[in-house]
Amino acid sequence: MPCGVTPGFVDGMLLAAMATEDRDGSAARPGLAPGLAGALEARAAALGELSTTARRERVRSLAASLRAVDRDADVSPRVRGLLAATVDRDVGRRWAAEAPPVRRSFSLHPTLRATLRRLAQPSADDAADAERAAAEGADPRLRPWAERLADDPEGVLRVLGALALGAAGDRVGDATSRPWRRLGAELASVWEAAWHA
Repeated sequence: MPCGVTPGFVDGMLLAAMATEDRDGSAARPGLAPGLAGALEARAAALGELSTTARRERVRSLAASLRAVDRDADVSPRVRGLLAATVDRDVGRRWAAEAPPVRRSFSLHPTLRATLRRLAQPSADDAADAERAAAEGADPRLRPWAERLADDPEGVLRVLGALALGAAGDRVGDATSRPWRRLGAELASVWEAAWHA
C-alpha cells in the first residue's frame, strides 16, 4: 500500500471502477501512480478470486462502509447539524433547522467530519459476544496485535475477535471495538497486497 493511502481509499476506487463497468480497474490504472495502480490491481485481483456469492457480499460490505450517515443516527442535534449535508436533502434540512447555530467563522475540518461520521454509525448490540466467538477461529497472525492492544486475557480475546471480524469485512462493532475492526480490515488489505507473497 503506498504511503498515506488507506485501504478505504483503494476500496472507494475499486467501487468507482466497478460502477463504471471496469471490474478489474484496468481502465483507471494507466492514469495512477505506480504504487496506487498496484494497490488497485491487488485489491481487484483479491476480489476476483472470491466466489460469486462471497464477492457480492464483499462488495455490499465495502459499499456499506462508504455509505452516507444513517437518517436515524443517535447523535446530538449539533452533530446532526454538522452532518446535514451527508443525508438526503429533506432530512438534512430538518437536521440543520434543529441544530444550534454555528459561529460564522467555523469551518468543519475533514478529519472532524470523518470522526463525527464514525460516531454516527450504528453499533452492533451483540458486538462483544460476536468478537469473543470470532476469536476462536482468528488468523494466528492477529494474536500479537491483540496482545499489544489489550492488557487482560478477556480484552485480548475481544480485540482478537474484533481484528478477525474487521479482516473479514465486518466493521460495525461498537464504540469500543470499531477502531480494532478498522485495524483488522487494514491488516487484511496489507496481507493480500501483491508484494506480500
